[in-house]
Amino acid sequence: SKFITGYHNYVVEETDKSRKIHAYLIEKTAKSKVAVDTSRLKTSINTQHKGNESTVGTNVVYARAREFGSKAYVIKPKKANFLRFKGRDGNWVFVKKVNYPAGKGKKPFLIPAFEEVIPKFESDIERILSSYDK
Repeated sequence: SKFITGYHNYVVEETDKSRKIHAYLIEKTAKSKVAVDTSRLKTSINTQHKGNESTVGTNVVYARAREFGSKAYVIKPKKANFLRFKGRDGNWVFVKKVNYPAGKGKKPFLIPAFEEVIPKFESDIERILSSYDK
């Protein structure tokens, strides 16, 4: 029937628009939540649309460790006998290795952005589904 076809077209078109708008909102929110040092990670967060999917993400290698924390690993010197860094007291510390614990560095930004925006997207979908006026 004409109503069903019209409703279908309306819902498809409006939900597609809403998905794109909310994907960009997730991107914007993630950029506001990401810990900034050099802003490389922040500026790399982007949104892409392909068909009926939207993807918000980054191609920066360390983004995964920032979002989820890292696995435990050992840092050893490559060209010297010792690693050198300033301690909390300001004095130099020399060590042969550093054990980096699992989960360290975890400062999620994408998942919290998604969780913040999705209820707004869901509300918009509800509005779309109930607002068709033939």
